Amino acid sequence: MFSCYQLNFSGQPKPEILYDGFCPLCIRSMTLLCYCDWFQQFNYIPVEEQWTTLQKTYPQLSLEACLAEIHLIFPNGSVKTGFFALREMIHYLPLLWPLLFILYFPGASLLGPKIYSFVASRRKRLTRCSFDSCSLK
Repeated sequence: MFSCYQLNFSGQPKPEILYDGFCPLCIRSMTLLCYCDWFQQFNYIPVEEQWTTLQKTYPQLSLEACLAEIHLIFPNGSVKTGFFALREMIHYLPLLWPLLFILYFPGASLLGPKIYSFVASRRKRLTRCSFDSCSLK
């Protein structure tokens, strides 16, 4: 887990980012997001390490779904996944705000999830991953 603080600066619970902690591409992505998270807006949670706790807290989630794509869970319990989770995260990260123009460009809501799925389904080849977690079913 990257962030040890459960509350943000205003004392509110932080959104939680669930990611595959054995996937090199996922780890690199979370490291990059963490560097851009100047105000410690998120809790970064590797799914495998915390699954028992996550399953109790969020019974609607499945391990397979959490390993297949990133999940952003808001304090109110709402969940965004994949491309839409990444797009929402960028709202919290001022350094990445210029990307919002591209991510909200007309057609991005149709093309973005396809690109995300394309990369996610090929992450083993892209990173030369040796773990089974990189192979999505």
